[in-house]
Amino acid sequence: MGNVILNLKLCTQKTLHQILFIALILAFSITLTSCSYKLPKSNREVSILNSQWNYYRGDSNDNPESPSYEDSKWEKVNIPHCFNIPYWMENINFGGVGWYRKEFTVEPSSRSKRIFVEFEGAFQHTWVYINGSLIGQHKGGYTGFNFDITNYVNFGQKNTIAVKISSDWNPQIAPLAGDYVFIGGLYRDVYLVTTDQLHVTWYGTFVTTPFGGELTDVNYSLPTSYDSAPVNVKTEIKNAGSKAKYCRVKTIIADAKNMVVAKTDTAETIDKGAIHEFSQDFIIDKPHFWSPDDPYLYTVYTEVYDRDKLVDTYKSPLGIRWFQATAHEGFWLNGKRTVLRGFNVHQDHAGWGYAVTNSGFYRDMKLMKDTGANFIRGSHYPKDPALLDACDKFGLCMMQEVPYWGKGGGPGPAASPDINSPDFAPFQENVEQQLTQMIRTSRNNPSVIMWSLLNETTYGQLSTTPLNELAHKLDPTRPTCRVTSFSEGKADIYGQNGFYPRRSDKYPVIFAELWEKEEYRPGTYVAKPDPDAYYSLGTAKWAGFDYGTWIDWGRFLKDKRELNLVGACDNYRIPKRKYYWYRNCWLNIDPPQFPEPGTPAKLQLTTDKTLVGNDGTDDCHLIVEVQDANGTHISNEITVTLEIVSGPGQFPTGSTIDLNTPDGLAGIEFRSYEAGATIIKAVSNSIESEPVEIKFVDGGIQQPLKPIEWPEQLMPKRPTGTNVALNKEAKASTAEKQNTANKAVDGDLSTKWCASGPELGQWWQVDLGKNYDIHAVGLTLEQFANYQFMIDVSKDGSEWTTVADHSEKTSYAKERFIYFNANARYVRITYISLAEGLWAGHFDVQIFSNLGK
Repeated sequence: MGNVILNLKLCTQKTLHQILFIALILAFSITLTSCSYKLPKSNREVSILNSQWNYYRGDSNDNPESPSYEDSKWEKVNIPHCFNIPYWMENINFGGVGWYRKEFTVEPSSRSKRIFVEFEGAFQHTWVYINGSLIGQHKGGYTGFNFDITNYVNFGQKNTIAVKISSDWNPQIAPLAGDYVFIGGLYRDVYLVTTDQLHVTWYGTFVTTPFGGELTDVNYSLPTSYDSAPVNVKTEIKNAGSKAKYCRVKTIIADAKNMVVAKTDTAETIDKGAIHEFSQDFIIDKPHFWSPDDPYLYTVYTEVYDRDKLVDTYKSPLGIRWFQATAHEGFWLNGKRTVLRGFNVHQDHAGWGYAVTNSGFYRDMKLMKDTGANFIRGSHYPKDPALLDACDKFGLCMMQEVPYWGKGGGPGPAASPDINSPDFAPFQENVEQQLTQMIRTSRNNPSVIMWSLLNETTYGQLSTTPLNELAHKLDPTRPTCRVTSFSEGKADIYGQNGFYPRRSDKYPVIFAELWEKEEYRPGTYVAKPDPDAYYSLGTAKWAGFDYGTWIDWGRFLKDKRELNLVGACDNYRIPKRKYYWYRNCWLNIDPPQFPEPGTPAKLQLTTDKTLVGNDGTDDCHLIVEVQDANGTHISNEITVTLEIVSGPGQFPTGSTIDLNTPDGLAGIEFRSYEAGATIIKAVSNSIESEPVEIKFVDGGIQQPLKPIEWPEQLMPKRPTGTNVALNKEAKASTAEKQNTANKAVDGDLSTKWCASGPELGQWWQVDLGKNYDIHAVGLTLEQFANYQFMIDVSKDGSEWTTVADHSEKTSYAKERFIYFNANARYVRITYISLAEGLWAGHFDVQIFSNLGK
């Protein structure tokens, strides 16, 4: 325990006593082991209910909830599903009712168990019936919910579930407005869950890493790493039985290789019908931290025992990380200054609308990550659990947002009813309900770093103060945010929308929306400076993908179409040319060779996956490329038909789909709810592609996403070796009084060297103290802008050799790695050309060597 206590001395005073107490307990309660863990079988069974539903668009007075109701003429659909398929970003707003019906069975062996039906989301007012009985309703289109149906099912017989969904505008349900489309439907996954009477409740674990996170300026005494890390796991156990039970909860933490790193066992008697929260503390030795650069995930396994009988199991993610949001020095993750940069994202996909598979959300986040992004704002509603899981996996920090938005964001109703309206109290209750469900379902995702309470509301409406208090009660570990709200209330972080960030001396600031130009794909590749307010937490571009809107945001386009074309990718999930600008800006990867017009002679059809599950959580993305006779990609826009030659599956339009090919590309997602091999081809007039074969198999996601494989010469590389410039003596041609030359080699990314004027030819130089074999220089510039410079080296400070001439190279990356081989003691950087308004300067210089003479 001595090493643990030593490390605890490095923690903040706020957490010191708490963690010391935890450490003393753990000295007696935790057994560390290096064995591999396998989740044992228990009474928990989870079945997905996505396939073979009957659907009717409209309402009925003929009791469609009744098991005897005749629905054979209803449309046959599968989940995820929404009212508007196929969907092409039409101007859709609230309005409409739909019914879904399905039969299912529950085995007689489950008579002693609890049966639940779980919904990940339905838009927006949902009534659920089992065998004709209303078991509950849910108000809110973006949060999950569940119902205990044990007392309504017929064991060993057919059961009927009927779901009525209304997407009608309702003054008591948030959101009341927003610029995006509102599409009704049962559009997220549905599950049937069987548990023991003694079981973990719905999303009943809360896994935290209780250190750091203060909403203050940076405390530099906090270390950048620990030899050990505290973890707390709270587990809600319900005893739904008829008598008190002696319950043991055994919790195991395993690393990414599924090797056990910590475990503990706690017991308590739980009265009948009661819920008890177990709180268990751990110390993880030599923790592997989660971050955007290294999104390392542990797993928390929960075993529930009725005395000595295993009755339930549960699994939760764990990412060990801590962060600070500060007003003056930005965002710090695991003790390192981190500038958040990324995108806002909406959930509608071309053809499928809201009805997106889990694989679709994984592709979305992979596309965003491959620009170099490390941040996603979930505008303007809680996102699908699969999207958050993808953020965990790819290393994208996430802002989850409550769907509280109104007139501040454009035409339409106010964000909330007037405080004197009879709808006000029910509306506030609904917002608090959705906030509660959002936090409960997302609180274990390490990617989530803040809860956003609203977006662009106006004066005199629901205050964020009660929402802020509720969020901190439900989750004391994360800050809250209010985005450009003119209404009353409190939050920890101030979010801004618009074109330029503004500073606050009172609150940490996140630039939640940086507006970009609206344009159809392919759009333009325009290299330009990227605003980077260093004091702010970071910036989210508006937006990652084109999305449907009912408001005429097409004001910058000649045809005034009512859809938002600000995405880095279009609604079909194909990158625009601006996508490659972000990649160049953030990763220093040069853009590809864009296609030019030619004569269409060939079609190339590809798929991102060839092995796909058939339960509605998986699909594949088909891409068609127009080529000339030589097989070169050309930019011609033609009409292409994709058609199923044989086998199961469906496009959003059925067995065929017609697509246009802007920039010589088209894409669409394809899925099946049956098993079998499917052959698809692309046809345009007399041109036909080679067919592709996709094999659909029983189950969920089958293949991990195939990574985007950039050519080797374009891959961003980070140098290896030792930074021999750290804390060495530096000088410069000129320097501002507070921004001296030595501050560029102090290892602190919040300090910089800056010249004292805008003159070109200014230089910065470091003396390494002796000659080293140098193979790279890492340069962190002040802005995302085009700096042109030269790097020279010298052994004696008199005779200089140019090793890198970037005086004519165009790049807008803020972080540059320049590779060369030289033996030298002195390194000089001279600025030859700068973008208008910039002075020579940089935050950090690293000089890499494997050491030498």
